Order: sequence, then C-alpha cells, then structure tokens
Amino acid sequence: MPTIRRVSLLSRPLNSAAEVKVWLTEAEAALLKQLEQGPVIPG
Repeated sequence: MPTIRRVSLLSRPLNSAAEVKVWLTEAEAALLKQLEQGPVIPG
C-alpha cells in the first residue's frame, strides 16, 4: 500500500471570485503534481 502524504496548500485571503479561481487553479496544479508520487491528503 502506498504511503499517503499530507500536502499543504497555500493559505491567503481571497477577496474576489477571480482570486478564488486563481487559488483553485494553483491548488489543483499542486495536488496533481504531488499525486504523481502517490496518494495525498490536502491540508
């Protein structure tokens, strides 16, 4: 069974819908990159 790793996502204030979309894009990219090495838990 692969080891599950915790991945820290950037935390910052979001003030607009545009900022939320940018954050989601960044978070998705970070998670997908880490998934290449096995399962993750975002945190």
